Amino acid sequence: MKTLQEIGIKDIPTSASYEKNLEKYGWRDDTCICCGKPTSGKLFINTVEGPEAVKADVTEEDLEALGLYTQGVFPIGSACAKKVGKAYLIKRDH
Repeated sequence: MKTLQEIGIKDIPTSASYEKNLEKYGWRDDTCICCGKPTSGKLFINTVEGPEAVKADVTEEDLEALGLYTQGVFPIGSACAKKVGKAYLIKRDH
């Protein structure tokens, strides 16, 4: 079982222009959770209630043992991904 420190809970860095970008681009399946812009749909982060990000290697069992539950994976743009860090990124190819 991983500790809270090992799962690396951190705040999701939401940009000040998030709402403005949602108005401009609209909500889509590939909208970045941080800035509200469309993404390539290849990078994602796992979230827990808050919402907060957890490291990519954290399992549902790890979370349940700590009394936390995943809120799912959400898209993140490449510029915002740099702010979160590689350990938090889940890569998917289409």
